[in-house]
Amino acid sequence: KVHRNRGRQRFATTTHGESLPMFFRSALVSARAARPHGVVRGFRGAARRHAKVLFVGLTPEVVDYEKWAQMRPEMGLTEAKLRAGLALSLKQISDLGHEAVGCWVDTGATAEAVVRAELEKGYECVVIGAGVRTDPDHMLLFETLVNAVHEAAPAAKICFNTSPDSSAAAVQRWLK
Repeated sequence: KVHRNRGRQRFATTTHGESLPMFFRSALVSARAARPHGVVRGFRGAARRHAKVLFVGLTPEVVDYEKWAQMRPEMGLTEAKLRAGLALSLKQISDLGHEAVGCWVDTGATAEAVVRAELEKGYECVVIGAGVRTDPDHMLLFETLVNAVHEAAPAAKICFNTSPDSSAAAVQRWLK
């Protein structure tokens, strides 16, 4: 944006602080104009997709923490740790340049309706949390949610985390 002289050749500074000779400027302007909606420029001008990501997980109030202590004792999962992990996941996904939305469901009949209603807002990626996916008692819930996502957002990438703090990695695997 800022033009400066270096000897005889004129240079333009990009939004990333890089200097380019002026003859590249016209190509840069036309490339920006041709950029599809939803694509942002990342570090050093690399294209990075901006997507709307839905993170579906159990609401912390319905999690059986005693069962998780037996299933994965190394986690030492508590309601406070789960809430902190979910908040961190949403922040990490946002830090990647995506719009992250949490959708916390119960284990009962309203889960599918809640997820379908949220999916109507349009999402490119859906993360289904390990609390839904790994507990054998939630197999029917997991199948119901996967099918709801498949029907309501057929083009959305579906990814799975292994813990509340691994959601950003799951999103990165599928949104490049």
